[in-house]
Amino acid sequence: MKDGTFLALAVGATIAAATAVLSPPAHAVTMPSEHTTSSGVPYVAGGIGQGQADALRSMRDKYNLRMTFARARTGEYLSDIRVQIEDMHGKRLVDALAPGPLFYARLPDGNYRIFCTFDTQGQTRQVAIKSGRARDLVIYFAPASMTSATDS
Repeated sequence: MKDGTFLALAVGATIAAATAVLSPPAHAVTMPSEHTTSSGVPYVAGGIGQGQADALRSMRDKYNLRMTFARARTGEYLSDIRVQIEDMHGKRLVDALAPGPLFYARLPDGNYRIFCTFDTQGQTRQVAIKSGRARDLVIYFAPASMTSATDS
């Protein structure tokens, strides 16, 4: 009986140790994954929480258009931004939702129109992408107090 109890404890300890080694820690950061649009444009988006933001920033050198979304005045990072990118002929190359404040894309050389929408606010930018040069944009949206109606 002692041998059976010892064996059960040994097996249980082995399973617990293997689970601890193979399972990611509770604080593990989910690395944002790259997506490719139907037009062939690779992009990555996210940056919620410091760990994910750091992970995404470590990927930034792979992309030539890097956008950050924030509130004007406070600099508060924003999430759920609709990002649409068109070439100068009006062909939509990207139509995506950025779940966090960072959005990186790898575009061919050319001129583009970028439309970003947060809540009911829209921002438009034009950007030229040239070989070997990355473009960094910070797109600010008005503070919440300026976008919502107040009852007086």
